[in-house]
Amino acid sequence: MPPLTIVIATTQPWPEIRMTLDSLFDQARACGAEIIVSDRTGQGLPSDVADRYPGLIWLKQRTGSVFALRGAALARATGDLVATTEDHCRVAPDWCANILRAHVDHPNAEVFGGPIDNGYPEMLKDWAHHFLVFGPAVPPIGARRREPIWSAANLTYRRSVLPSPISKQGIVEVFFIRELQAAGATLVADPSIVVSHYQSFPFLVCCWYHFHNGRTIAAARLPSLGPVGRLARLVGCGILPLYVAGIRFSQVWPKRPHRRRLVLGLPWLAAFCVAHSCGEFIGYLIGGGSSPEWLR
Repeated sequence: MPPLTIVIATTQPWPEIRMTLDSLFDQARACGAEIIVSDRTGQGLPSDVADRYPGLIWLKQRTGSVFALRGAALARATGDLVATTEDHCRVAPDWCANILRAHVDHPNAEVFGGPIDNGYPEMLKDWAHHFLVFGPAVPPIGARRREPIWSAANLTYRRSVLPSPISKQGIVEVFFIRELQAAGATLVADPSIVVSHYQSFPFLVCCWYHFHNGRTIAAARLPSLGPVGRLARLVGCGILPLYVAGIRFSQVWPKRPHRRRLVLGLPWLAAFCVAHSCGEFIGYLIGGGSSPEWLR
């Protein structure tokens, strides 16, 4: 049994995932980790994958959201620890070693998160996108328990806390982590487990992405909402942009190196929050539709 399984979902053809695999493959082999790639296109890995990445497990899926793809790989994982990252990330050279070390240092912890840096630091638009998506995971982060870091770009579970069986719809991390916290699970934010996230879209495409993200989140909430709760969420979408922007501002402002970017990027952050809120409104109104499959 490997000490660690690394799960990556991809919705894009090769070479989208190459940067990610090249950054982690050698270190994963060095510590005996298992790598599982769950691929919706059937073309996410090269034809010479067995020579380039020997031992890698390639799960080919015909359809499904990134959550469903990850869920299929999580169900296949055999490691005591299961780490997730994304197909547009680069992990630090000591990522695997620090995951294993952190779990030795915190034997009672069930979930670990780490900082997620912005791989495209040149444009304020990309910083606004990064702040909205990752908020508390933007470095520097504190090494304190229960810090709300829940992004699949840099998350590690003890396999024992994963549901069995895992739903075909997969796991929406933000809600799953909250469920674990409510159940008393120990979460640790470790500053040494570092990932850089590379994602840059044109402005309107980025708004479209956040719309689909909002609609996906609303759809994930719907099963737990009665008619009154659904109506309250619909009405609340009117002030949701201010609420979301305020939360992200309060999370990022204490990180002094980012204050200037945060203030100058507010117009972009506001636009993305409006797009997200419109997505949530549509999600509460008519459901998630195909929005989960637009996410990467």
